[in-house]
Amino acid sequence: MYTNAGTLSPSADGAPVRRLRAYHAIRGAIMSTELYAGQSLQEHALAEWLGMSRTPVREALRQLTAEGLIESPSPRRLIVAELSAQSVREAYLAIEAREGGISRQAAERSAAESDLPIEAAVHAMRKATEAGDFEAWIAADNSVHEQVHRAAGNRRITEILNALYVNIERVRHMHLREGSRIERLHDGYKEHLAYVAPILAREPREAEAQARQLFANAREQTLSLLDRWVTPLRRVF
Repeated sequence: MYTNAGTLSPSADGAPVRRLRAYHAIRGAIMSTELYAGQSLQEHALAEWLGMSRTPVREALRQLTAEGLIESPSPRRLIVAELSAQSVREAYLAIEAREGGISRQAAERSAAESDLPIEAAVHAMRKATEAGDFEAWIAADNSVHEQVHRAAGNRRITEILNALYVNIERVRHMHLREGSRIERLHDGYKEHLAYVAPILAREPREAEAQARQLFANAREQTLSLLDRWVTPLRRVF
């Protein structure tokens, strides 16, 4: 279990590097739901998994607790933060509004030089869809939204969105795993074509509407599957 952690052995690395490696390894396991919501975490077990001492692990856990990804329901007990339908719904609603606004701005500000990266990201999504490559599809999805944000040029809204995404990152692509993966990827690709089309056509009002619809759909699909895919097993790690 968790065999990938062997590549993170710190060897002669300094303390800051070990702390950073521990942070990214644990955070990555939480985001991929390899560490489940509600799962108990034990410092010594994580240190053994990562092949390092407990000190950098303790510091990583402290940072993840500050970020809200780990909770301490009682003294000396840590668990992966629970996911509730209410918190996911609230985060998606906030994201929906802000993504709508940033898409409007992208359509208003977009120029030929910003069209090409958006088109390239959509092309990568098409290739991932055709190949049935789930991980490549997610990477392309992230790239599409990143390029739209860059086209909008509003750093402040992007920072707000990045903070909001922490709340749904663990379940953001949950709906794609339900049923036929290929069918879900094709549906998602079509939705993203509709999402970027008005941006590239310089239609701000329609760009905002399509962005809001995209995230409203994701919200409803994700909430309908939340109980099935994020079951707090509460295994001790």
